[in-house]
Amino acid sequence: MELLGYLVKVTVCTTLFFAFYLVVLRKLTFFKINRFYLLISLLISFTIPLLNFTIEREVKSSLIDEISGDYRDLAPILLQDTTSNITSIEHDDSFNSLNLAPICYGIVVGVLLLLAFRRLFKLIRHTKSSITRSNGLKIVVKSEGFTNCSFFNYVFVDDSKLTEAELAVLIAHEEVHAKQFHSVDKLFMMVVKSILWFNPIVYLYNRALEEAHEYEADELTSRAFTTHDYAALLLRLAINKNQDALVHNFVKNPIKLRIKMLFNSKSNNMKKLVYFLAIPIGLGLIWGFTVKVNYHVKPSLEQETRQQQDTLLGKVVKGKVISMETTRIGEVLNLQVGNSIVPLSSLRFRNKVKVGDEIEVTLGGSISPPIVSNQKEGQTDKVYYPEKTTYFPTKIKALDGTEIYTYKETRYAFLYETNRARSANSKIKAINRNADGVITKFVLHDKYGFTINLNVAAQKFKSNDFKVGDPIQVKFIGEKLTSNKTYSTDKMIALYSQPKKHQLINKTLYDRFYFENGKQKVREGIVKAKQSVQVNTLNVTNRLRAILMSSSSVRFDHKTGVHNITDAVMEIQGGRLYAKSVEMNIENNFVKAKNARFASLDGKEIEAEEMTFERSGFVISAVKPKDFSDFNYNATDSTIVSKDRNTVSLHGNAELNAKNNTLRGDQIELNYKSGIAKATNASLITKNGSSIKAEQIDFDFVKEQYIAKGRALYKDKKP
Repeated sequence: MELLGYLVKVTVCTTLFFAFYLVVLRKLTFFKINRFYLLISLLISFTIPLLNFTIEREVKSSLIDEISGDYRDLAPILLQDTTSNITSIEHDDSFNSLNLAPICYGIVVGVLLLLAFRRLFKLIRHTKSSITRSNGLKIVVKSEGFTNCSFFNYVFVDDSKLTEAELAVLIAHEEVHAKQFHSVDKLFMMVVKSILWFNPIVYLYNRALEEAHEYEADELTSRAFTTHDYAALLLRLAINKNQDALVHNFVKNPIKLRIKMLFNSKSNNMKKLVYFLAIPIGLGLIWGFTVKVNYHVKPSLEQETRQQQDTLLGKVVKGKVISMETTRIGEVLNLQVGNSIVPLSSLRFRNKVKVGDEIEVTLGGSISPPIVSNQKEGQTDKVYYPEKTTYFPTKIKALDGTEIYTYKETRYAFLYETNRARSANSKIKAINRNADGVITKFVLHDKYGFTINLNVAAQKFKSNDFKVGDPIQVKFIGEKLTSNKTYSTDKMIALYSQPKKHQLINKTLYDRFYFENGKQKVREGIVKAKQSVQVNTLNVTNRLRAILMSSSSVRFDHKTGVHNITDAVMEIQGGRLYAKSVEMNIENNFVKAKNARFASLDGKEIEAEEMTFERSGFVISAVKPKDFSDFNYNATDSTIVSKDRNTVSLHGNAELNAKNNTLRGDQIELNYKSGIAKATNASLITKNGSSIKAEQIDFDFVKEQYIAKGRALYKDKKP
């Protein structure tokens, strides 16, 4: 309803401008200035809503989520339970009475204009009568209908009721109207009243303009005659009223005010400065209706300094792996480079590198802790940051040149927001319009080869703000995969230019997904059980929230609505899930993981061949896990299980027990198939009481034999 919005803004402008005239200007005797103020303020009222200004403004960021590098696969996919099935929304093509409003408005305007032009043509027909010329005026003598009035340079008089002196006064008065082109104002107000017929302020404008006309003509005419005689003539002719809106009548009401104004003293010229007070009103309306401020986040000084000092990005470094640890953002490998320690996120290559390896690493990105935290105490939905800057490798090689790992970028056509709307950044490849100029289709194509066809004919957009080649951001739902890397939808929510200077909004869908300020709507109708579910000593809350941190591939099945993810790492239910494969249904808030390991933030873990996270809150359906059931083990730093579940690595005060044999060390690696464990800086106590301590101990739990390597610290057999 762009027309309705425009008319409302025009009405607001006319109201404020006329209020200023009524309170401040009406009593001043600068009649010509008042006339032009009324006309110009009307024109400005129609113009202001058509203007559009944009101001770019930078603001400091209060929270820095600094993620460098082009890691599209790290962008999270969020799941949050809602009670309404948003993506089932269909566009309503049924009859909408609001669509009739512009048509009805146009019909009323047309009828009013026809009536006005009918009166105009009727008036013009009377000008064809016999005329007498006098001082550039055309005198038309008539005794019926409208008399003693004028239209442009035509003066209609009834000379049978006027003396020669009175006729001279009347003609002098109407001559002023003709020379000042007051009839042009009349025609202008005829059109304005037809357009803004619903606005009562316009009729007050018309009355005020007529008053200004008569005051101006009275002032100039009374100079040639005595004021008393002129006032007496006004009173005598007042009984002959004229109802035609297009002519200037000599005795136009209000007679009392006109006579009063004749005897009023003139306003001081210094009061003309008062007219400048209208400028702030105009500027305020321009700011309120036409200026849009775009805020851009300006990096804080600390962030700029950090970025300048981070000289490692894009560099190749060589070093030795000295330790591995589990942090809030996952598993991290500490690489010693010279005298410095470089933490590396090892989510993708944790089984390809071990402590002691010397490697060459290309650093492609980093994630840093926030400088300022807005996390409120007790808030449950947390965003986890590393305690120190952690880097993401794009390539890892052994020092002999053997390739260990190469980052392969995972690309998506779009991402999911928390409200389950799709979001994509792309460029406009084509814009299709129909014969009426209505946009029927946007074709978007990004640098990764994905195409999105937006069918928007039902929205009837006519904007010319978007051009082929413009970068845009689009929000939508209901997409269908029509061919390889090509999607199509008729449910566009919003289209924004980049930067956001222009936008197209599907109001119906937008109000379902977003608040007016642009924030996402996520309903809190989440089913919660009365108590948490306890599975293998892991307390997991019943609110389903999942964030996909990384994966090797993601496939989406449009028929079932399921995402199939391989090598997934996810934040879910207050912990971290590592799984060989994951089936994720966003609509039903359902996650099913296979060959999975779930670790809570307090360090407790559970492994299973299958784990299910459901809407009901019952999180883990634990099929018999493929675990090391014959072994009991623990470590203070980290416990890492290989993807094939055949190896477990324990780091930091590690301890392994089986068959009454206890092996301790700084680090222990157990091969489940062979039953052989290797420990460094180790100590062993066998079930018969023997104990040994050495730099390295290899113990076969099947044969119950050991090999001590390096310098044995002691060997003892207890009685």
